[in-house]
Amino acid sequence: MDTIYIIDDNHDCAEVMALIAQSEGFHAKCFFEFSSALKALCNGQRCCLAVVDVKVPGDMTAHDFVSEARKHHPDLKVFVYSGINDVEKVANELNAAGFCRKPCEPDHLIAEFNRACRKAS
Repeated sequence: MDTIYIIDDNHDCAEVMALIAQSEGFHAKCFFEFSSALKALCNGQRCCLAVVDVKVPGDMTAHDFVSEARKHHPDLKVFVYSGINDVEKVANELNAAGFCRKPCEPDHLIAEFNRACRKAS
């Protein structure tokens, strides 16, 4: 089963996204800070997609997380999901597979999750 990491400091938002992913047969794992998600990746856990909010408080930025994560998993796909106005710019900077400005329709998220994780299937 493909796993999607969801990194968002808003617990409710992360849980809703996890439910959307699970409705499509994905395993979803929520993280509320970038360092926890990075630790999981560095400990050998894998994901087909990391869904990242840009503004997550803590000791890492989204840019730091993606840079460090790709050192261990160069093929890591990232989807940027954030309420910031320049979400597309950040997605381009992160070489993201896709992006959406909050709030985003569930059907759009499902399409993006499937496109990113099941492209080779």
